[in-house]
Amino acid sequence: MVEEKDTFQLQFETPPVKSMLLEQLPNELLIYVFEFLSHCDLYHAMYNLNSRLNKLCHTLKLYLDLDGIKSTFDDFCSSPRPLRSQVYSLRLSDRLDRLTLVHQFTDIGIFTNLRALTITDASSENLDKVVSKLHLLRHLFYLNISRAAIQSVYITTALFSLQSLKYLILYSVEPIIFNFNHADIHPLTALEYLEIDGCHVVEFLELLKYVGPNLNRMKIGIHYTNDQDLESIDGQIIDNHRCASLSHLHMSFNYLSLTNFQLVVKLFPNLRHLTLSTFNDDLNFVSAAIWHRFISTYLLKLEKFQFHIRIDDVVQSPPPELVYSFNDLNGQWIDSSVIMDYNFRLDPSLFEFYTYSQPSLDGKYIVEFYDKKRYITAMNDMINIDKNITKLKITLHDDQLVANEPPITYPNVTSINVHSQITTIAAENDTTKNSLICSDIQKSIPDLSKINTLAFTTHSPTDSIHSPLTFTHDLLVMLSNVDHLYIPYNYLLQLLKSPSIVQELAKKIDCLSISFYNDPPLFEDMMRIISLFSARLLFLNFDIYIDFPYVTFYLILPLIMRGICAELVTFDLMLCGQNEQQALTFNEEFKIWFKQCLTTLAKANEKQSARIEYRITDRNFIISF
Repeated sequence: MVEEKDTFQLQFETPPVKSMLLEQLPNELLIYVFEFLSHCDLYHAMYNLNSRLNKLCHTLKLYLDLDGIKSTFDDFCSSPRPLRSQVYSLRLSDRLDRLTLVHQFTDIGIFTNLRALTITDASSENLDKVVSKLHLLRHLFYLNISRAAIQSVYITTALFSLQSLKYLILYSVEPIIFNFNHADIHPLTALEYLEIDGCHVVEFLELLKYVGPNLNRMKIGIHYTNDQDLESIDGQIIDNHRCASLSHLHMSFNYLSLTNFQLVVKLFPNLRHLTLSTFNDDLNFVSAAIWHRFISTYLLKLEKFQFHIRIDDVVQSPPPELVYSFNDLNGQWIDSSVIMDYNFRLDPSLFEFYTYSQPSLDGKYIVEFYDKKRYITAMNDMINIDKNITKLKITLHDDQLVANEPPITYPNVTSINVHSQITTIAAENDTTKNSLICSDIQKSIPDLSKINTLAFTTHSPTDSIHSPLTFTHDLLVMLSNVDHLYIPYNYLLQLLKSPSIVQELAKKIDCLSISFYNDPPLFEDMMRIISLFSARLLFLNFDIYIDFPYVTFYLILPLIMRGICAELVTFDLMLCGQNEQQALTFNEEFKIWFKQCLTTLAKANEKQSARIEYRITDRNFIISF
């Protein structure tokens, strides 16, 4: 009887011992574990268990992302917002109108220890509300505002009141407008890094007066406009704007003459690293002698020079000696190979001159598989370059000769982009030619399982496009792990005529992006496409370059909203337009209908509506499920 009692007591006491195992860990190990938890998970899992764990929670520096999954965002808005003084880094996004709710439920001023703030996709109204509170963040040293229209009259005053800022990043969808006439604006004396994309050259030169004496690195994207006379830059700015502290400059611009660019660069006499990226019509940019003379005279401390120069409408390919002269005269500053490409098939033709240490726009390297003339000084460097390629373009031409180039290996390719828009005949359907192209791909990419993206692009909506059905089918079979597909609408309709291609697409694709260039889509065809991908599709994107087909989408959108694609996470639609003059927008009737449709859905299905977020603007709407 005693033994049974002892056994019962032992069994009864065991659970508390197990529940205290976490407490037996030293503080250092607990803190290490806590750092892997999100703000929300830490609060629900560890906070208020006991005083010791609470004290440890209050020693942490937490990152709070309010652009994550909806449940986390809802939890933050509905909770008493504990551990707010421990939030050192905060990310806000207005992509799905969340900033509107943030303003309703909280104030960024409550994050008294905030050091880093990132704001993306903010509407002008919501951005103004956030900016008006920035002065409350006394310890803020990193501010990143991206994909917003940074044009408010309050922006300049608010930004230049943040004397603690060390890192400032501004990416504007419209040219940034600064207003330095306010008496309270003072130089940002602590600023060390400045990155701006979206300002005119005049605003940039004015900005230099207020960057302070500690600015070390700067990355600037200059917007070009016909309304601004770029030839009017006064040489006297050298004496008024000189920034001696800057050591690294990365500058991107279009159609700024070399003379004016060099006037700007003279403002930074102590540069050690200079990187430029330009689309231009000034051939002086590729003059080795001009660059040698300029650097030797004005940039005496320069250690590294990188560039990506694109010049359009060059009538013939420049001689390879251009590369050799650059290395002979400027080799002490250029530590990588100089590459020269001339693509005469484009209209107008395009001449590129670059060091490959300068990556493409999204930080990924890219190369054309066929039809590139290339000159380089050392084959060893060429091999190193090819190792970095992640995107491979295959351009198919009527007079294309395949399998006649030396084999090149691209071990890190993850994306293939097929250009068949230049063909006037469906030659790529030829069995022999198709086989040669696939053979070239297999020889050049050792591990085809790494490729997850396949894109078919058009040069312009008016090109004659012939669908290479055989080639596409063989690609899909050969590239077994492709799950992202980017394709024009009319082209996709042609592919769906092949049962074998339909079978491959249905079992692979979970991310689909369709571009609409020509005729408006028919409801029946759209239903075929959506039904085909409905089982696996996670992300669906439409880019529309034609007048918005309201009738079709009045029928399609309710089906998507009600879950015809059961696994769909995000549906995004953008009105793109063929050019800047063609500004496509939704009419007010459609925007009202869109919101009413989602409201009706919420009333009909409360469980599903709790997961849905959406945002609609003049040119874009996005729904998150």
